[in-house]
Amino acid sequence: MNYVQVTKCRTCYSQKLLEVLDLGIQPLANSLKEHSDDANEPKYPLRLVQCEECSLIQIDINVAPDLMFSNYNWVTGTSKSSTEHCQNFATRTLNTLGYHPQSVLEIGSNDGTLLKAFVGEEVKLLVGVDPAENLTKDYGAEISAENLFFNTTSAQKIYDQYGKFDVVIARNVFSHIPDFNDVISGVSMLLGSKSIFLMEFHWARDILLNLHFDSIYHEHTYYHTISSVSTVLQKFGLNVFDIFKSPISGGSVVIVASKQSRTSTSDLIEMRRLESLARVGDYESWREFGEKALENLKQVATIIDYYKDERICAFGASARSSTILNAIGSQATRILSIAENNPRKWGKFSPGVGLPIESVEMMLSKKPELIILFPFNFKTEILEQLSRIGWSGPVLLPIPHPPQLIKI
Repeated sequence: MNYVQVTKCRTCYSQKLLEVLDLGIQPLANSLKEHSDDANEPKYPLRLVQCEECSLIQIDINVAPDLMFSNYNWVTGTSKSSTEHCQNFATRTLNTLGYHPQSVLEIGSNDGTLLKAFVGEEVKLLVGVDPAENLTKDYGAEISAENLFFNTTSAQKIYDQYGKFDVVIARNVFSHIPDFNDVISGVSMLLGSKSIFLMEFHWARDILLNLHFDSIYHEHTYYHTISSVSTVLQKFGLNVFDIFKSPISGGSVVIVASKQSRTSTSDLIEMRRLESLARVGDYESWREFGEKALENLKQVATIIDYYKDERICAFGASARSSTILNAIGSQATRILSIAENNPRKWGKFSPGVGLPIESVEMMLSKKPELIILFPFNFKTEILEQLSRIGWSGPVLLPIPHPPQLIKI
């Protein structure tokens, strides 16, 4: 089998796991197909659960990592807003550290967009760790690439080769790794006493309050809170002292931690308060979340059915779109194609449903009368792009809840 059923919490090991949302049997959300109809396409259960003991939100299977990450198609640099965020992230990191770094390590470095923001900052050593060789091959001479899955074993290998780092960064990657304790142990190994660790993650508070159920797919094993992250980091001698918001995923945060004990910033104190007010640790909150998600899917399917006699296309062949498309079932087959700004995806087909993925220009040549916009976190950027090209008409935003129809 290519997956393992999880019967106990990944961090506290309790066997008390409560069901939150069952999204059925789904394909891997980033595994694009060469043909629309693939009878051998693997599919796996997709179920969200909560640990009754420590309240951690997680899915209840582990799919083999090499099936999901060895040849990856999501690229940071495709989006203008993501690239700008990486520039701001690098600046914030340099300001927070308190001294000029000689070395920066990024775990899950993708196409190197963030590390490239440090080029020219006189950082002597830039290292990116990512298992996807199709992405790291384009890093250039300034960045050293390590094609590894990050864990304690690979951290030891990195330490033996490079030593400790002034800065270690993990952006939206530790939700992908089944053993959170193991990877944080590896991070701790690579940090000096004055070093800092920055971890970006899609904040469970925003997932809960804004019904971001489309972020649930097999790559995401965890849905972190500030509290859940802090608890694990403390086990390995890391203290969270600062936090800042991130525009990524429509509601992410970046925590900053160090081996030194530092005074919590006012931002951290305030965001811990907001997390508590949202009752992110309460099962009843997540049970209601699951009910609303299923209702949302019904509403999206109803809207698509209303436009059944018109030409429907979509924008954004993301993992988010895969979760929604495969959850709404047969109504998704009414969609003619999905436009995508990432040329790596053109000519392929979406997981499960098998919709053709093409350039924006090709999609618009079909003269769509409704466009479904899946990556809501890039809504402004995409709507401006469609308007600039000259398309006008209704756009369906499945997320956030309830689904919205807007006109451009």
